[in-house]
Amino acid sequence: LPVFNITTQRDIDDGSTQPAKFNYDDGNHKINGYIKIGIQGNSSKNYPKKNYKIKMYSDAQYKNKLKWRPQADWDKNFKYNLKANYIDPTQARNLVNAQLFKAAIASTPLQFSEQSNLYKAQGLSQMEGFPIILNLNGNFHGLYTFNTKKDDKPFGLNNEQVGNEAIEFDQDGFQPFAKPDNQIDGKAFATAINDRPTDLLSNNFKKFANFINQSSDDDFRNHLKDYIDVKSVINCYIWGNLSQMEDWDNKSLILLTWDNGTHWYLTMYDMDSTWGFFWDGTPTV
Repeated sequence: LPVFNITTQRDIDDGSTQPAKFNYDDGNHKINGYIKIGIQGNSSKNYPKKNYKIKMYSDAQYKNKLKWRPQADWDKNFKYNLKANYIDPTQARNLVNAQLFKAAIASTPLQFSEQSNLYKAQGLSQMEGFPIILNLNGNFHGLYTFNTKKDDKPFGLNNEQVGNEAIEFDQDGFQPFAKPDNQIDGKAFATAINDRPTDLLSNNFKKFANFINQSSDDDFRNHLKDYIDVKSVINCYIWGNLSQMEDWDNKSLILLTWDNGTHWYLTMYDMDSTWGFFWDGTPTV
């Protein structure tokens, strides 16, 4: 397996993002440099074996991004995740489920023309990765997977183009649109690509939330297609139920837009709580 070595002076599990050195060797690539590393995830932060988010640099001053392709068909990037997959002894749920859902996306026609960049994106909005051995300061730290992360390129977005954004569902519990006053404020919903939403994006999101809450049944059936790619919603509904994904209807959902929220596309991310697993890895049956 590829080996990822990290050398750091401090405990990488102390919760803060810190500098470190790294080297990577998969038999074809030998990459050396510097990283900024921090703990990645929400509930998974409490697990004994942590996930890590990393940013790679070629210099000790962390000024020059080290962009490269860990896999031949990946886009160059300098941001990745090292996933422990603590609740999943197969180390497979996240990545295999992502490939299955990617196949559903690839076979489903898009409703709006501006969504076409999704079909050009690496992974079609889905996580990609491969297993690695992670060593920390010369000691074996475990079997991990080296994964892409929530970023503009995997989503088919461009963070330098106004109107391109991914919206995360940050609130716990079900029915995320049950409160029409919920906003993209970093609490109920949050931007994943840019630091904050544009005013136009926020207003269009409010219109969408109000429509969901206030429209009549007939109005909803007739005009939902004016706001969101309905087939993308159907894909998420079918896959979420089929795979028994615990949080498919809230925290695993991502809304994508290329036009400041005039139209939306619904996709999913983070698929480890599936096929009989609760969020903490305990069985559902």
